[in-house]
Amino acid sequence: QAAAFLAFLLLWKPSLRELGLDGSALTKRSRTAYAAGAGLILLMVISSYFIMRDIRLFALATNVQFGLVTPVVEETLFRGVGWNGFIREGRSPWKALAWTSFLFALYHIGYWPQIAYATAFHPEAPPMIEIVAWKTAFAAVLGAGLGWLRWKTGSVFGPILLHSFLNIISP
Repeated sequence: QAAAFLAFLLLWKPSLRELGLDGSALTKRSRTAYAAGAGLILLMVISSYFIMRDIRLFALATNVQFGLVTPVVEETLFRGVGWNGFIREGRSPWKALAWTSFLFALYHIGYWPQIAYATAFHPEAPPMIEIVAWKTAFAAVLGAGLGWLRWKTGSVFGPILLHSFLNIISP
């Protein structure tokens, strides 16, 4: 995921504005809040190494992937590039919110292999189709919330932090 995202950045060379990461319009208070949130996320990621004694490296690697890399990539693509693309095409913020939420939900169907691997160790787990359906529905609702946050703040920083937090605390 990180390699594909880096290739995308190197080939397309988008601006920070196109990615939704242009923080020049943020107030000092917003910057402080985002910095504090980023610090909390980093603390949560790093602390997993010390809390999960039996599986330290696994816990740390999992939180780096799903708590840092995944939210940055997904939010930059959906609430950054996608959102700005819909707005640039003349669509309203409501339509940008609806489309990016829908596409975000569809994207989460692609997590089928990870879910299949994780549930292989849990014979009592529900059928895969049920798990993926719930994950996709949740992603649509989460995408709408993250899109609303993107719309109201004018930035992708808030959605990245919220997405990171939710990924770290989710079971």
